[in-house]
Amino acid sequence: MTAHPPVAFDGALRPEWFDRALAVRAETASAEEFRAELREHLRPQIQGRVSLDKTLQQLQRTVGFRSPAPPERLAEALDRLVSEPIESRVLVRLSLLLASVPFLSACGCAVVRMADASGDRFTSAQLCARMQERYGHRATIPRRVMYALQTLAAFGGLKHERPSWARLQALSRAVAAAEDFGGGMRR
Repeated sequence: MTAHPPVAFDGALRPEWFDRALAVRAETASAEEFRAELREHLRPQIQGRVSLDKTLQQLQRTVGFRSPAPPERLAEALDRLVSEPIESRVLVRLSLLLASVPFLSACGCAVVRMADASGDRFTSAQLCARMQERYGHRATIPRRVMYALQTLAAFGGLKHERPSWARLQALSRAVAAAEDFGGGMRR
């Protein structure tokens, strides 16, 4: 029996939550303070305590105190989000997101390979099959793949064109940038 890597991604994220979490991370000195401030900010936007807790945990692992990115990298990303044109911000967000969340990175890389082979279009079932090869045939994988697709679409890397998904150029650039960005993030 082969052990599969943990998924550690259990809810879709939005760019505005990501940006706010990155700014809060720069302003706070502890994980508790980070969580409390984000909880207060996100409570009106997210229905249910469990969903809110999962979102806070995701943000903590992505750009918070549990992020693999060193504080200097997070500060650099925040500076770029503030100073760069809107179209460049998509790449900053996607790169940091992919570098911080291994499951999203695996999904992003699989999407790029599938889209290269099929002319930029793929189905969620194709991505789900790829992720099940890597993460095992767990009942939660299809739901996690949908969260990944929703997140990547919200962040500007994909577009849903029923019944398929279309890769946008920003995702291909972000996958490459995340590999470069991630080089300084490995412990």
